[in-house]
Amino acid sequence: MSRKKALIVEDHPLMATALADEFVSAMGEGSVALAASSLEEALTTLAKERFFDCVIIDPGLPDVPDDDPSKRIDLVKKIVANLASTTTIVVTTGAPSEVEASKLSAIGVHAYMSKAETNAVTIKAAVRNQPLPEGVPQQAIFSTNVLTPRQLEVYRTYLTLKQGKPNASNEELIELISTSTQVNYETTRSHLYNALKKLK
Repeated sequence: MSRKKALIVEDHPLMATALADEFVSAMGEGSVALAASSLEEALTTLAKERFFDCVIIDPGLPDVPDDDPSKRIDLVKKIVANLASTTTIVVTTGAPSEVEASKLSAIGVHAYMSKAETNAVTIKAAVRNQPLPEGVPQQAIFSTNVLTPRQLEVYRTYLTLKQGKPNASNEELIELISTSTQVNYETTRSHLYNALKKLK
């Protein structure tokens, strides 16, 4: 089994340690997990290293106001925008919501589960894109199915560029995405606008 690497974005040290232990248990000897206790720390880590096999995110970080659920989605978006396209993204929360699950699936999250369901079995299933074993709540995990792989790649690139160039027009960003992905402008434009339409 190849060595796997995870980033755990969780502000409670004991929970972060528990999630790291579950990841290593799921993926085997030699696997490692780094921890970030805030959005700022997560982005700093990702600026140095984007290639994680798995990122496990608790969206209820201190960076997020308790009275604004949309900020939880925004926090995850910022992390997703800085990840390699091959990373498995898991969101774990103490207060799961079908509405939040749907919105997170749309932006590329592969699995959404309660903290009680986040363990070696469900993490392993998410990373390997496998069905859950019998007896494990099937709602604990889902595959990203709102955007096609190409739409998701273009959308993630769009989010990354938008952060660095907030005043750029969509047409300028599409040109940059087209260059970086080596896909022609019209195809890139179609992928982006179809993705944006789906995510409204």
